[in-house]
Amino acid sequence: MGGIGYVWSVQRAPTGNGFTQVAAGGSIHSLALTEDGTIAAWGNDWLGQCGEAPTENGFTQVAAGLIHNLALTTDGTIVAWGCDIFGDCNDAPEGTGFTQIAAGGTHSLALTENRSVAAWGGNNWFGQCNNEPTGGNFKQVDAGFVHSLALTSDGTIVAWGSDYFGQCSSAPAGTGFSQVAAGLNHNLELICTMFPPYASITAKSSCDEGSEICFDASDSLNTCDETRYRWKFGDGDFGSGATAEHMYTENGGVYVVTLTVTNPYGLADSETASVIVSNVAPAIDSLSLPDSASTCTPVEAWAHFSDPGRIYMRPHLTGVIR
Repeated sequence: MGGIGYVWSVQRAPTGNGFTQVAAGGSIHSLALTEDGTIAAWGNDWLGQCGEAPTENGFTQVAAGLIHNLALTTDGTIVAWGCDIFGDCNDAPEGTGFTQIAAGGTHSLALTENRSVAAWGGNNWFGQCNNEPTGGNFKQVDAGFVHSLALTSDGTIVAWGSDYFGQCSSAPAGTGFSQVAAGLNHNLELICTMFPPYASITAKSSCDEGSEICFDASDSLNTCDETRYRWKFGDGDFGSGATAEHMYTENGGVYVVTLTVTNPYGLADSETASVIVSNVAPAIDSLSLPDSASTCTPVEAWAHFSDPGRIYMRPHLTGVIR
């Protein structure tokens, strides 16, 4: 019977293009979402998984469970249909503002607009519903057969429900995961360390000694809030941050600036740029002389002069007035 159902499912798949999302259920049925938010359902319809699909448009997401389905409207309302033996449908939370849905074996999950997790259905045999995590820092949920997953804002995986095959206790630790997927008795996680950062420096190519120059790394790619920026200005000084200002106070010359961009997973990239610093002649700021002096006698003067970025005091300038 399963083989016949599978062939039937494939044969009745909708034709054409313009579909934006698909979802495959566990009881040989499938869903698809069109560009205008209309739901197409095909395959096994023993419990109304297909024939009871809503006919209006304006839906933004669909999720297919074992024998029930979910859809999300534009205002974040949850619509459920199919088998309701375990409260899969009638126990769906009311109201608007839900941002994501996930359908499991006989239970469902949703993410609220304040990023908390809602769970229902499933008869709660393995705690897949009443053991959901609390708090409002989640960015994704997914439902397996009798277990559930959630992903926090920093990419930490939270798992609950059946752990017969290690679906929960074997979840990888740490942060930085970007997506989770729950299967029958297994899970998949996606971590974005495969995309290293790309360092890029934007700055003027020349400046005068003693003037500040701004270095900008905002054009660097594959960065996030936790990305670290390390600057070496070529004169022994260092800096940090996506933008940095620096003043060259040594004599003019060519300085090689190095930017190192490191993501939270330890992947890094470096870029260099050269800055030509023009030497600027020192300037006398002040000169103090005695009010009077005799000819051919030594006098002592105080001079205060500066080289850009540096200030010098020469207290003993001695000379002879002739």
